Amino acid sequence: NIQTAHRAKLNVIVCAKSLVTLVRKMEERYQIPHISISFYGKRDTTNAIMSIVNAFGDEKLIKKAKEVIAEEEAALEKRLEPYRKILAGKKAILNTGGNKSWSIASALQDIGIEVVATSIRKATLEDIEIAKQYVDILMKVPAQEQGKLIDEH
Repeated sequence: NIQTAHRAKLNVIVCAKSLVTLVRKMEERYQIPHISISFYGKRDTTNAIMSIVNAFGDEKLIKKAKEVIAEEEAALEKRLEPYRKILAGKKAILNTGGNKSWSIASALQDIGIEVVATSIRKATLEDIEIAKQYVDILMKVPAQEQGKLIDEH
């Protein structure tokens, strides 16, 4: 219900570009903090869950989240093993935008694919900073850069 949104304890956004103005205004007006997260891949899902529980500052909740994450990641690692074997040595160049410039890179890396480059064409400044942590080559104009990168890699 939008009528009670001002009572939220935390705003969680998945696509920073689409709702960042709204959550900034809610933080300014109602002191509701916000986080921008991704649920693509193992690493980002773990980071997202921990960002949410850490925002609440409840030690019991944080401890429980860590326990559940450890169990789920162990099970997931076993299920991902055959795919990592198949995907070993594979490379990707991403022509996406926004938060997908880094979130899909993260997911592909989680399954063993080397991400050579990603597009930052529609990314926010925050997305670009995050993308730098995952991928070395950030394409500003993928239509011009992508072909050369494919030839090189």
